[in-house]
Amino acid sequence: MSAVHLMIILIESYLGDMKQQIGYYLQLLVMGFLPLLILWQLNFGFRLILMPALTVVAIVVFAIGHTLRESK
Repeated sequence: MSAVHLMIILIESYLGDMKQQIGYYLQLLVMGFLPLLILWQLNFGFRLILMPALTVVAIVVFAIGHTLRESK
């Protein structure tokens, strides 16, 4: 019984660390994506509605990343 309990604790610890890493990478992705989006818009242009839509998507992804990093 004790070995099973220890395995469960180890798995939960590993998944907690994994969630924090995924959250970090999501935030890093968004922070790298937004400047590239601005540069793409300035150099090549695209429909105006895409800029606020992609910004909202970036905010949502960043918030998900923040939530994953804060979870234990």
